[in-house]
Amino acid sequence: MTDTDLGADGFLFVARAPAYASPMDRYREFRALFGSETGQRVLAEILRMGHVGYASATKGSFDTNRTFHADGMRLLAHQIFIAAHSEPKPQPTHAESKPPLRRD
Repeated sequence: MTDTDLGADGFLFVARAPAYASPMDRYREFRALFGSETGQRVLAEILRMGHVGYASATKGSFDTNRTFHADGMRLLAHQIFIAAHSEPKPQPTHAESKPPLRRD
């Protein structure tokens, strides 16, 4: 990574990353990354960091900003988990059309 890969705020330009050719390609890459024993440990840590399985708000200390932040982290962790564990449905290779209904 070089300085040209970073924006003015120091974050990577994610939009430059190449898109996946298909949902199945995305699934295969996530499985390759998170399918190993090491990958499973990393995924478990991502889920812990995202507070998956824990309440966003606790009794007596409700802060809407903290709750929204926790929910966003949880959503991201959950999306990573789903991408690694849910094989996409095969896409149809051609469209099947039926003749229009006749109204006599």
